[in-house]
Amino acid sequence: MPSQILHFLFAEDLFHRLGPRIGFDFSRALGPAVSPMVALGSQGPDLFYHSQHTRPVAIEYGTLIHRRDFGLLATKLLSLALEAGGPEGQGIDASLGVIEHRERRLLSEGGLYALSFATHAFLDRATHPYIVNRAGWVSPARPETGRYARCHAFFERIIDVLMLRYLRGRGQDSWDQEALLARPCGAASGDLINLLKTALVAAYPKRAGSDQRLQQRIQNAFKDAEGFYRNTNPRKTSFNLRLRDECVYFRDHQDRSSVALVYPEAFPLGIDYLNLSRSPWRHPCGEGLFDIRSFPELYQSAFTNALGFFEALLNHYLKTGKIMDDAPFWLGNGSLSIQDVSGRPCAPLWSDPLPLDQVLTEQYQRRLAYRNRCGL
Repeated sequence: MPSQILHFLFAEDLFHRLGPRIGFDFSRALGPAVSPMVALGSQGPDLFYHSQHTRPVAIEYGTLIHRRDFGLLATKLLSLALEAGGPEGQGIDASLGVIEHRERRLLSEGGLYALSFATHAFLDRATHPYIVNRAGWVSPARPETGRYARCHAFFERIIDVLMLRYLRGRGQDSWDQEALLARPCGAASGDLINLLKTALVAAYPKRAGSDQRLQQRIQNAFKDAEGFYRNTNPRKTSFNLRLRDECVYFRDHQDRSSVALVYPEAFPLGIDYLNLSRSPWRHPCGEGLFDIRSFPELYQSAFTNALGFFEALLNHYLKTGKIMDDAPFWLGNGSLSIQDVSGRPCAPLWSDPLPLDQVLTEQYQRRLAYRNRCGL
C-alpha cells in the first residue's frame, strides 16, 4: 500500500474530478489552504500504525482494520458525519435549505475526514499486490529473506516520491508534512476522536466495544502520529533544502531500518520501480494471476473504481440525506492487503523483488555520513 503522499494525492484527485460530476464545489477543501481533514482522513487506518510509543497504544486497530470490515467502519463514519442527527449535524444554521444543509456537512470536519478515510481502501487493494511482489517479505523459515526486512515500507516511500513527480511534477521537498499531517494530528478535536471511537465500536463490537481505554488509545494514536509525521517531514529531511536535518529518526540500536520510513534522497533511478516497462509480475497469492500493469495504471484503476463509487454515494446522499445501504459492500469488507479471490487475507507465495535492500543500505549510509558531518 502507498504511503502518506500518494494517499493524499489520490483523495485530492478524486475530489477534483467528483465536483463537476455531482454539481458540488469541493474547492474550499482543495484550494491553496487545503483542508487538513482531506490529508488526515486519506491516511485511513494507517494512522494507528504509528501508535507505538504512548501507552496505551492503538497499533492493533491498524492491523484489525486492514484485515477486515473496512466497509462497515467507513460507512459508519460517513453516516455519523453526514446523516441527520449525527454529531456533525449539530450547530448548523436551521435557516439553511435541505440541500445547503447537506452540502455544509460534506465540508465539515467530520464530513471531509469520513469521505477521505473511505478513499483509502481503493488505493490499498489495487496496489498492494504489486508492492508485495516487488518488495518481498521476511520468512522465518528462510533466513536468506532477512535482507528484505523493512523493504516493504521503504518501497512505499520510493513510490510516493516517484508518483509525486509523475502526477504533479514536484519533488518530495514540496510536500509539507508538518502542515498537512503533523499539525492536524496535534489539533485533533474531541469531536473527531469521538467520531472514530463510535465508528470503531459499531464496526468491531467485540474488540473495540470491550476496550475500556479506546478513547485514550485514539488520542495517543494522534499524538504518536504527530511526532512521526513531524520527524519524517521531507521539508526538513530533504538534502535539497540545505536545512539542518536533526536526524531524530536515527536510533543507536538500529541499522538501516532507521531510515526505512524517511523519504529517500538521490536513490538510483535506473531501477524500474513503477514497472513502466510493463514487465509481467505475478500476484503474491499464487493463484496463477499474472499482470503487466505499471504502477500508474494500477493507480488509474483504483481511481476509476473509486470515482464510480463516490459519484453514486454523493448523488444518493445529496438527494436523500442518507448513505446508501450497499455502501459497505462496494467499499468492501475484505482485506486491504493481499487477498485471495474470495477477499480473504492470504499468505504471500510469489515474489520478484527489486534490489531494494541495496538501495535502503545506500540510503542509510548516505544519511549516516550526513549526520556525522553535522556532528549530530
